[in-house]
Amino acid sequence: MTTATHAPCPPTIDPPGDRWHGLVSGFEARDASIRAELGLPTSGRIVMTGHQAIVFHPGILAKYLAAEAFAESIGARCAWVVTDQDTPDPLVLQHPARTDAAVRREAVDLAPDQPRLAGVSVASQPAVPVASGGRFADVARAFAAHAAAPSLAAQTAGALGDLLGQVVRPAPFVRATALARTTLFEALLERMRAEPRACAEAYNHAIDAAGLGHDVRPLRVETGRVELPLWRLEWQAPRRGVFDTDLAGLDRAVLAPKALLMTAILRLGACDLFIHGTGGAGYDRVTELWIERWLDRPLAPATLVTATCLLDLGEPVVGEEAAARATWAAHHARHEPDLLGDRASGERKRALLGRLRDADRQERAGLFAELHALLARVRRERVDALEELGRAARRARAAAGSADVLGDRTWPFVLYPPEALAELRRSVRAGFGLRA
Repeated sequence: MTTATHAPCPPTIDPPGDRWHGLVSGFEARDASIRAELGLPTSGRIVMTGHQAIVFHPGILAKYLAAEAFAESIGARCAWVVTDQDTPDPLVLQHPARTDAAVRREAVDLAPDQPRLAGVSVASQPAVPVASGGRFADVARAFAAHAAAPSLAAQTAGALGDLLGQVVRPAPFVRATALARTTLFEALLERMRAEPRACAEAYNHAIDAAGLGHDVRPLRVETGRVELPLWRLEWQAPRRGVFDTDLAGLDRAVLAPKALLMTAILRLGACDLFIHGTGGAGYDRVTELWIERWLDRPLAPATLVTATCLLDLGEPVVGEEAAARATWAAHHARHEPDLLGDRASGERKRALLGRLRDADRQERAGLFAELHALLARVRRERVDALEELGRAARRARAAAGSADVLGDRTWPFVLYPPEALAELRRSVRAGFGLRA
């Protein structure tokens, strides 16, 4: 695994932090019962954010830092949502690795000998024994410390809480699957059961209205059955979609909300403000349109926070165009003295070319000979510069081949130096008028 420094990564906070207080002060709808059922405070304001059960990148970490900062600024509490109905593998982490020619992407499995179940939610899989040590040693130790957790989701949440605790003050986790055991979920489920077509059609209309038909899959409305925004999760079994015709014989304990229903429930009663990243902010526009059309109920406001933090891997991020320019320069420098810093020879070459245009056949032979002798002399005298241009071209081509790695913003935040994460924390807090 490479060691790396960092470049500054100022966060994006939209709207600006000084406008957030006005957002929450205008939202009063609250369902205290769901907060109690989730183990959250029933009084005071709650700021939420969340992500999948993985060791995520600094752009996601910025959301947690913003939740901490804004909650501090208004005397609120934080809560972190873990989408444990999803199916990532939290024990496989990507990292950049250097070879002789380039920087490439490699994956490390913290438990290579332990099977995980494809298509099965992290809530439906057992915790995994992890041997501490090796690459990502800190992460491995954190997972190993929670190997007795009741599920892979709980193990990951515990490990993630330990790792985040080095950067941000701890907050309680809310599992997405726990939402299915709340009275608010039960009420929405009964509404879906009573009017499945209205629910699905409002959902699909919202996707179209938001222009996200290529990113959010519509619910299927078929003859005799209607798909609902639910997952069916059973222990160590692949998650499955749910149709209204499935509900009659289905235990509510195996149900979990899909992503848009999850944030709808949270914003209907569990929080006073929800912080999204770039993707979630776009998708949750569908949630807002859907709930407005289907339920006509207000949702807690949502904001966007992200950051693009790049590891400095010792190579510039070079695109194909820049690599092509470097290759062109290395090739043409053999014929263009100016590219080698020899202006006098460049002027002499241009003078010879000018004379060649007007020369007769006999004169042209002599001028050509003089031109070739000039270029040969320049190549001998500037051999070091020529070789350096060649090396630069090779480096540029290799870097262009690694551009997706060098410019990747999604490396796990644990790969970043502590000073980089501290700098991100300072920048986020400054966005809310707070000192580090």
